Amino acid sequence: MRCPSDKCASTNIQHLPHYWRSLPGDSPLKGKYAQPAEGDRRARLIAAGVAALGVVLLVTGAWPLGLLALAGGGVGVWAIHGRITLADQARGKWSSTQICLACTHLWVP
Repeated sequence: MRCPSDKCASTNIQHLPHYWRSLPGDSPLKGKYAQPAEGDRRARLIAAGVAALGVVLLVTGAWPLGLLALAGGGVGVWAIHGRITLADQARGKWSSTQICLACTHLWVP
């Protein structure tokens, strides 16, 4: 495999996760090439709990507050799910990325 960069045709290519794991712990490149952060899955549970509280409030007769909590929890779950999905996609892309060790060009084959 060769580097796809126009400025480089090196065959010194590595899989980015493998290269990242081989870096020493105090290397400044460890942060630069690190895997994207994982989405906070606990936030989804909290928003779902708010929505469940809204259902309980609706059933017990406090319908204005219950409707507000249900809507807020539903919107929260939707927004948090979107962020988690984007984080998972970024982590998937990172796990298949290649790096040219001659010019540091990154690409997904």
